[in-house]
Amino acid sequence: MECKVQIYIAETNKQFSLIETWLAQERIWKYLGPPFTNGAYKRIAMTVAVNMGRSKFFIVKCDDVSVGLGGISNIDHINKCANCWYALGDVEYAGKGVMRTACGLIVDWSFEHLELNSIYAWAVAPNAPSHSIL
Repeated sequence: MECKVQIYIAETNKQFSLIETWLAQERIWKYLGPPFTNGAYKRIAMTVAVNMGRSKFFIVKCDDVSVGLGGISNIDHINKCANCWYALGDVEYAGKGVMRTACGLIVDWSFEHLELNSIYAWAVAPNAPSHSIL
């Protein structure tokens, strides 16, 4: 399945609610680590992180259907570096290259708009699908 992959900065309560729903799923949070551990990351924490300039959250769409999320977190404006993370929310889109494309878009956006010099990402050993993205 080919689709047009786009990213949108999460700005509305509806978008943050969708992200919160996905982050509450064990199949997602178990690979992300703190602060997402145990699905306890809530909308208020997202809002605070965004307002402090430490994070950006993105909705990933495939042909205008919301299918995943990504983020830039631990933004260090002094050293111009941050972490990139991503998660597929809709498993029907697994193995289609959607998140690989989305990660590229998030990284490009972050270098351009946040003026970062470096972005870090990691994959945990048990999450084999994530290995091919990095």
